[in-house]
Amino acid sequence: MDYRAELQVLLDDDTMSFHDWLSLYPIQECPSLIQEYKLFMQKFLIEEGDFETVQKLEEELNDFSDYMENLAIDVLAERQEKINQAEALIAKMKIMLDLAIRSESKEISVDKEMLDSLREIVKYLKTCGLYNEKDWEKLKHLINE
Repeated sequence: MDYRAELQVLLDDDTMSFHDWLSLYPIQECPSLIQEYKLFMQKFLIEEGDFETVQKLEEELNDFSDYMENLAIDVLAERQEKINQAEALIAKMKIMLDLAIRSESKEISVDKEMLDSLREIVKYLKTCGLYNEKDWEKLKHLINE
């Protein structure tokens, strides 16, 4: 990403606030954007002879950049954790479907581990806002404790 060009977006729009500008970009890009803004502002303030503000601005923007970097790490780690959970649940679901398909009986025996997996899948779907009660209607009696 060309951070200088992206900074120009903020500089060209008199109505845009710094925080609104940052919100236009992915969180992982924000620390670099903040650093680019800091360099621009330092140069501007030094040219203006405002050395006191340079120091204050540097401290504040460094702290904010560190905060955004930590936040980005946390957000990306949380995202990866959800992806890992989803992959594990999908693997469990495939095993359950395979067992159901290979079964010759009209009734499928379901062990406690499989029921726990079903409940875990439903819980995960609910937390992600992906649960559709209609899709799970036939299994509702199994997953309700």
